[in-house]
Amino acid sequence: GGGGGGGGEGGEEANKPSAPPPEAMQEEQQQQQQQQAGGDAKKQEAKPNKESDKVPEAKKPKKATVKYVDLPIEEHTVSMSKKDINLAVEREAELAMQDKMEVEKGNAKNALEEYVYEMRDKIDLSLQEFMTEQDRQSFSQLLNATEEWLYEEGEDQPKKVYVERLGELKKMGDPVVQRLQEYEGRPKAFDALGSCLVHYQKILDKYDAQDENYKHIEAEEMQKVRDAMATKFSWMNTQMQAMDSLPKYKDPPTKCSQIKIEKQNLEALCKPIVTKPKPKVEPPKDEPPKDEGSKKGGEGEGEEE
Repeated sequence: GGGGGGGGEGGEEANKPSAPPPEAMQEEQQQQQQQQAGGDAKKQEAKPNKESDKVPEAKKPKKATVKYVDLPIEEHTVSMSKKDINLAVEREAELAMQDKMEVEKGNAKNALEEYVYEMRDKIDLSLQEFMTEQDRQSFSQLLNATEEWLYEEGEDQPKKVYVERLGELKKMGDPVVQRLQEYEGRPKAFDALGSCLVHYQKILDKYDAQDENYKHIEAEEMQKVRDAMATKFSWMNTQMQAMDSLPKYKDPPTKCSQIKIEKQNLEALCKPIVTKPKPKVEPPKDEPPKDEGSKKGGEGEGEEE
């Protein structure tokens, strides 16, 4: 019996389930913890986040504060000394003078060059008859030599040199040009003097015919006009005959300017005489008749009574 009892206890212990090993228990606990954590997370996601759904309120801007601060101002001026100013002014004047001299030098050179080209053509055309053949050849050689000089030694010379060169050329060229000008202007000058003589001769003829416009002029005054007319007429004929026989390459004895002066002198003498106004004749004053005056006096006395 005792043995059976012991055997029974032993059988019950044998039928009891054996405890899992410690490692398996730890694994199972970890799985449970993970499942629980996952479930809590899902619940957390399912719950609405009331704080995140709320619209944040706009913050009121803070009022800016303005502060006024006095800033120090320092004025600095940069100026030249009086000596430097004087030097600058002098330098500027020197540069201006150099520019002016360069311009004048260029103008003088251009004037010389233009004169060479102009006269070289004219002495073979319009001026040919107003100079001898010998003078024409000499002048032509001088013009050619001047042109060569301009492109060689005369390329860059002071103004004075160009002016002197031009003066040498004009000593030969100007007399020839003046002969041409006198020849062309002489007929017009003589025509003007002749028209003046004709004008005063007509006035003399009217005076001799006792014209009302001139018969008040004294005979002595009109004789001055006759004498001046005769003198100028004779002088003009003499000069015209001399000019007709004068070769063109010689200077005329009388220039156009002298002919104009003779005309002016004639007018200065004759015009005041022939334009003398008539003397004014005052008309007689009308006097009332004596009878009418006495009658008026009698009437006045009767009225006073």
